[in-house]
Amino acid sequence: MPLICYETLFPALAARAMPRQRNGTVLVGLSNDARFGSTCQPLQPVSASILRAVENRVPFVHVPNNGPSVAVLPNGRVLARPRHRFPGTIDRNCPIAPPDGVEKTRSGNLCQWD
Repeated sequence: MPLICYETLFPALAARAMPRQRNGTVLVGLSNDARFGSTCQPLQPVSASILRAVENRVPFVHVPNNGPSVAVLPNGRVLARPRHRFPGTIDRNCPIAPPDGVEKTRSGNLCQWD
């Protein structure tokens, strides 16, 4: 199940989107960032995508229709990030997710503010 728009900002929603069996799992975030125009607001979900990849130990691909895209490895390393506000394509090999999750995915909310 993909994360839609600003769902990438919420760790609990990303954890719920994770299947029990994580082999081959990639989290995907889809959004329409046209309403933000030339502001820097679309960069916030990109940063959150990096956190969600690390928390859940899976690759994360954030693909808005006209905002900044990013492909992130499970360790948080950015695999690809086309230039913001320029048409681009991400074409990279991405490792599959390991079979086990991390504590955040297994136990849900660990923080009071989440």
